[in-house]
Amino acid sequence: EEHLTPSKSFKEVMEYVKKNGNVIVGKNALKYYGITKEFDMQLDILSIKPQETKDAIVKLLNVNSVNGTKTTVKNKRGYYIVSDGIIHIKIMNTKEDCFSYFKVNGYLIGSYDTVLYYIFMIQVSL
Repeated sequence: EEHLTPSKSFKEVMEYVKKNGNVIVGKNALKYYGITKEFDMQLDILSIKPQETKDAIVKLLNVNSVNGTKTTVKNKRGYYIVSDGIIHIKIMNTKEDCFSYFKVNGYLIGSYDTVLYYIFMIQVSL
């Protein structure tokens, strides 16, 4: 699996996630468990306000777009955002769900069970 250096856009999205208290699940959450060492350019996050989160992230990505590349959004069991052909973000609605998380370096990271559950759910929805 190829790992890329996080772009400016990806870093800014991560700062947005941190500032707004979105919970990171999926492969990037595994970094905090020592299972992987690098960030993956696919970011899976939980949000109780997915529409608001999607709008803010799309705006952020469009401002930092490389060569005017457009950001595309699909709505399939949550929002799936693709920007510059590299950054992939899945925003899942958790308004009705209960999940556990903890804080690491200011980021909210899903508990191990939460991460595994959402990795499974992401794979099932593909």
